[in-house]
Amino acid sequence: MKASMVAKITGLQPGTVRKIWSSFAKEGEKSLIGKDRGGRRNSHLSKEEEKLFLTPFFKKAEKGKVLIVAEIKDAYQEHIGKEVPKSTIYRLLSRHGWKRQPGKATAEGEQDSTKTNMKEYWIEGCSQVLHPERTGNISQQWLNSTLNSMIMKESS
Repeated sequence: MKASMVAKITGLQPGTVRKIWSSFAKEGEKSLIGKDRGGRRNSHLSKEEEKLFLTPFFKKAEKGKVLIVAEIKDAYQEHIGKEVPKSTIYRLLSRHGWKRQPGKATAEGEQDSTKTNMKEYWIEGCSQVLHPERTGNISQQWLNSTLNSMIMKESS
């Protein structure tokens, strides 16, 4: 039979039929036995290892300390022996039930006196670099106007 006829019978695409025939010709019966699908194949650690790795950080957080992602990132990189982006650590924490609490930059009672300037606070909390000439985004426009009003209040 042609691949197009087999495809109509099986409900597959002709290309898929040809791919199956090719793998059967190369590997035999074992190519037809179901292959593992899904899962986390590109992980550095298993979920259990991740949980063990995060345990000291979560215990520290239970005592009222703040989770500092940079510390976790450094420890993780040292543990696995390679560099990872910060987003990897946020996904790792998310998998284990940690939710970021916006606005909680310091632990209770540990107010940093150097961050009293509202302009610096807003700039630090902004996720993108501020460019005065770039105003295409509504939230960017709002942020720029807010910063400008703060500057005006500080100068008067």
